[in-house]
Amino acid sequence: QATGDERGQAVFKTNSERAVAAVGATERRMGDSARDQVAKLRSAVQSYMDGFAVVAANTLKANEIYEGQVRPKIAALQKTSDELNASLDAAMDRAQQEAEAVISFGNITSVILALASAVLGILFGWFMARLITRPIRAMTDAMRHLAAGNFDAEIPARDAKDEVGEMAQAVQVLDRKSTRLNS
Repeated sequence: QATGDERGQAVFKTNSERAVAAVGATERRMGDSARDQVAKLRSAVQSYMDGFAVVAANTLKANEIYEGQVRPKIAALQKTSDELNASLDAAMDRAQQEAEAVISFGNITSVILALASAVLGILFGWFMARLITRPIRAMTDAMRHLAAGNFDAEIPARDAKDEVGEMAQAVQVLDRKSTRLNS
């Protein structure tokens, strides 16, 4: 903390100067042989203090650069990232809504097509039934007339090329035979 805080640096400097002074006082009380060792100690403490001053000054500069240049850029990047995330979330919401709309439209279209197919199927069945039942009813009426003895009744669909035509031809044969028998 002493390297990154100006107050901590001042405290360190004061304590270091006291240590150098104490070493100096100790050196004066010692003999010549011990003075060489104490001088080495004082030199090491001074070297440490000088190195500390350089490290502390560089740490303060690094903190200034970080706070003045890096931190604002990080904040801008975070803001941009948040905006991009919000934009992506909004795009995902829109895409989900569009997909739901397409699915809903597809479901509605399927229901409408199913209902239309059912109605067309019913109409087609009704039309086909009428195509078949009309000639058969007419044939049934003609056979009732013949059975009642009315041999002048018109037999319908004699020229038809289907099963009803075949029935009409068979009834025609019965009508002729019945007319000959009754004459």
